[in-house]
Amino acid sequence: MKWLGRLGYVLSANLLDVVDMHRSSRDAVRADALRPHVGRRVKVFGIPITDRLHPVAHSGQYMKFLTLGDKTGTVDV
Repeated sequence: MKWLGRLGYVLSANLLDVVDMHRSSRDAVRADALRPHVGRRVKVFGIPITDRLHPVAHSGQYMKFLTLGDKTGTVDV
């Protein structure tokens, strides 16, 4: 990350450090800080770890399961 200021781009970095810098992550709640927000709608931001579609019985539609990861842990969405 040290080359970002000098060159304008990153030569090497941990992907999770780059995710933290993204402007969409500003208002997001980190994985380790979600417990006080149970039952409320919050914004989470991270890299996808798992992503799958599961068929819903008899409807022909699918339900999406997504796990996101940030520096503090994972979140099932």
